[in-house]
Amino acid sequence: GWIRDGEWLLYTLDVQEAGRYTMTARAASPNSGRSATVSVNADPAYTHTLNLPNTGSFSRFTTVVVDDVTLPAGSVTLRLTFHGDGENLDWFAFAPSQPGPEPFEIPGTIQAEDYVPGGEGVGYHDTTPGNSGGAYRSDDVDIETAGGVTNVGWIRNGEWLHYTTTVANAGTYTMTARVASPNSGRTIAVLVDGAQAATIAVPNTGSFATFRTVQVPVTLSVGSHTLKLTFQGDGQNLDWIAFAVGGTTPPTPEPSAGASFVAVPATAPHGSAVKFTVTPAAGKAIRSAWWSFDAPAHLNTWNSRAVNPTFYYPARGTFSPLVKLTYTDGSSETVQRAGYVTAT
Repeated sequence: GWIRDGEWLLYTLDVQEAGRYTMTARAASPNSGRSATVSVNADPAYTHTLNLPNTGSFSRFTTVVVDDVTLPAGSVTLRLTFHGDGENLDWFAFAPSQPGPEPFEIPGTIQAEDYVPGGEGVGYHDTTPGNSGGAYRSDDVDIETAGGVTNVGWIRNGEWLHYTTTVANAGTYTMTARVASPNSGRTIAVLVDGAQAATIAVPNTGSFATFRTVQVPVTLSVGSHTLKLTFQGDGQNLDWIAFAVGGTTPPTPEPSAGASFVAVPATAPHGSAVKFTVTPAAGKAIRSAWWSFDAPAHLNTWNSRAVNPTFYYPARGTFSPLVKLTYTDGSSETVQRAGYVTAT
């Protein structure tokens, strides 16, 4: 604590394997605009920035993440140089990076909570520290699961979420959003590759738990695009967005709450194989799956896209695996079993 601008700390790391790593740090500060430069072996090619958000006080810590930190093998000198007075650092850790979810296909459905990894200023902008809903992810976006619906809530004016997409065919699409708000005059700006493509008018639905679907036309070109949703006005919830060709209305993906999975064995020595097998909801067929073998602690580092994967837990502990299923009818479902797997 009591950190001043320009101060630095030096560490020696023993990196077993060269590659890309995710750096996680626990930090606190009542100030905005603070950061730390992460320098490896004083080499500009191995320099990254750790953004330290305003958490409201020196004792209120939050977890910040830097993706794709490249580390060489062997003995590594790591230096943290702080920019700005007044920030506290508790710890930092490294885990091998895993690819995040594939870009979302359009036409198709995107769950609000599936914004890209990378943390504040990359996958999202959030003005309050911590996840107020405590569901699904461990960053500062506020996510809740209530009544079988996982949604982004506690939204403040100016906050945004970022997604990557791939568009199969150029043309005009109907964009549908599932929203809730007890307030009037709220909107969501839809930006494609940085340019505003549409504005979603969020109606007063009477409560944060009463959701309605609203639609706007959006013209998209073929290929890969970034999609950014910028919220205007406090107090609105977003469940999902969907895109359908032309004037057709996409089906409303309702949570089926019918999928399940098992791990065999559910208790095993760490480093040994644990086989996961998923059963879809009745009448559903799985198009794709995305696993986190411990959420939210290792949400974006212990992953697989196999439908029925095998994982080797690298450490002792009790873990909470999660699978997000996308069905062939366009609906999706998230299933998690808290404290389900124990590695001894």
